[in-house]
Amino acid sequence: HRGAWAPPASPDAVLTVPPKAMLSCYPGNGSRYIPHTDSKYLEKLGAKSNPRELTAIVYANPPDWTEVDGGALKIYPHSQGLESCPDDMCQPAVVEPLGGRLVVFFSDLWHEVLPAFRPRRALTLWIFRPTVKK
Repeated sequence: HRGAWAPPASPDAVLTVPPKAMLSCYPGNGSRYIPHTDSKYLEKLGAKSNPRELTAIVYANPPDWTEVDGGALKIYPHSQGLESCPDDMCQPAVVEPLGGRLVVFFSDLWHEVLPAFRPRRALTLWIFRPTVKK
């Protein structure tokens, strides 16, 4: 990720934080979010689809949350640049959504939310890197 600085980045602030975050509330009953990426490199444009560089999620679930409640985040390591979500052969990381837990990962990795069987809450913030054409 080395290259010339692009506004609003500067040598003192390469990554920027937008003024808005997303609060997601899953109602339970097996609700989930299908595999996706929050950003991807578009070859024909020579740039990323958006400025999202990192995805930061903090969970706001009750302290008695257990694995049985579901709603875990499944992240597929080394999946950036793939056209579709890899299978479980790539040994995905599974992160339980425990209240207060912070998870940070590169936005171009494939990830999904597994079925939640109890109301699940998460606050997501995307950390931006200014778009730089290659």
